[in-house]
Amino acid sequence: MATAELSADELALYDRQLRVWGAEGQNKIKNASVLLINFNGVGTEIVKNLTLSGIGSLELWDSSTVTEDDLSAQFFLSEDDVGKNKLESVQPRIKDMNPRVNLTINTSPIAFSIEDTSYFEKFKLVIANNLSAKQLHTLNAITRKLSITLHITAEHGLFGYFYNDLLINISTYTEKKQPIPRTPGKLSDNSEILTVTSKFDKEKGEVYETYSLKTSFKPFEEAVKSENLKSLKLKFRKRISPILSITFALYELELEDAEITEESLKARANQIQERLGLNPVVEESYFSDILQQLNTEIAPVAAILGGAVAQDVINQLSGKDKPINNFMVLDGDKFMMPIYEL
Repeated sequence: MATAELSADELALYDRQLRVWGAEGQNKIKNASVLLINFNGVGTEIVKNLTLSGIGSLELWDSSTVTEDDLSAQFFLSEDDVGKNKLESVQPRIKDMNPRVNLTINTSPIAFSIEDTSYFEKFKLVIANNLSAKQLHTLNAITRKLSITLHITAEHGLFGYFYNDLLINISTYTEKKQPIPRTPGKLSDNSEILTVTSKFDKEKGEVYETYSLKTSFKPFEEAVKSENLKSLKLKFRKRISPILSITFALYELELEDAEITEESLKARANQIQERLGLNPVVEESYFSDILQQLNTEIAPVAAILGGAVAQDVINQLSGKDKPINNFMVLDGDKFMMPIYEL
C-alpha cells in the first residue's frame, strides 16, 4: 500500500514531536490504521494522545450509551450526553482536536468470531480495553491469524495491566555505546540482537551503536502459562507484584465460566504463584480490593494507564523506542508499574 508523505502544514503542526521521533517516525504514524475497542476512561486517554500525535486512521468500536459513571473518567463527555450514544457524542469533539485524523466510529454491539475476520483486515494495530476473557481469547486468535499487532489493557479501579502481542518485531535503534559493547546474540528468552555497527559522532564526542533488535511476542494465552519468571533470581522473584497472578486468575476463571469469589480467586492466584515459583500471596486484601473494583474507573489511574499504552503504541509505530515486552502491571495502591517479560 502506498504511503502518504508529510505536507508542509503537517511538518509545522507536528514540529515539537518531530524533534523526538523524526519525520520518518511521524510518517509511519500518519500511515497507520488503528482500531480501539471499548471507549472507556483508559480508551479516552489513548484516543486523545493518538489523535494529537497525528495518527492516520482511527476507528472506535463501542455500542454503549453514556451513563453518569462515565463522566468521572471520560473527559470528552458532559452531563448533557447522559443517555445518548457515547461514540456519536464524542466524535465531533475528538475531530476538533485534530481534523487531519481520519476518525470513524462503529456503534454496533462488540462481537466477533474467528470464522469471520474480514472486519479487522483494514487495521495495522488493535487496542482492546476491558474485554471479557472469551472476547480477548477470540480477538487474539484473529489478530494472530491476520498478523495484526495487539495491545491489551484493563483497569480495575486502582489496579490495571497492559499487555503487548506484537508478533515478531524487528527494529533498528541508535544509542550511546555502553561500557560493555553490544554484540549480536540472545538478550533474553524473547529478544536478540541481530547486527551492531558503531560510529563516532564528532559533534557530540561520543561513540554510538546502531543495532537491530528482534523481539518475539506471545499470544496472551501463552503468556498466562509462561514460566519465564522462574529463571529470575529469588530476590527479584520476591518483588513480583501479586497483581500479575490475580490478573491471570481472573482470566482463567472467566474463561472456564467458573464462579469468581474471593475464595476461588485466591485459590487460583496462589496456584499461579506456585507455577511461577513464588510463595502464596501474603497481602490477602488484594483479592477483596480487586473484586470490589472490577471494571471501575478512577480518572488519574485511567490517565496513567492510557498514557502508557498510547506512548507504547507510538513507540511501536514510529520505531523510535522499544515497545514494552510484554506485560506491565499498574498497582495504584503501591504506586508501582513493573514490567515483566513473559
